[in-house]
Amino acid sequence: MLFERIPNAYKRIMEYLQANNFKEKQQDHVISCFEYEYKKNNITYMDVYIHVDGVTKVDAFSQFN
Repeated sequence: MLFERIPNAYKRIMEYLQANNFKEKQQDHVISCFEYEYKKNNITYMDVYIHVDGVTKVDAFSQFN
């Protein structure tokens, strides 16, 4: 079951970004997606993160900027 949750976490994040008019922005010096694994009360957890510099707002700039 754990192996199903990791890809689904990324899928949910990407769906959220798309729904809110964001897209991935590849940068050489930025790891855009990463996981943080930790234990708490003998249970292993994994948080999935996206770096703010790893995304950009679609149509964030108009021709007048």
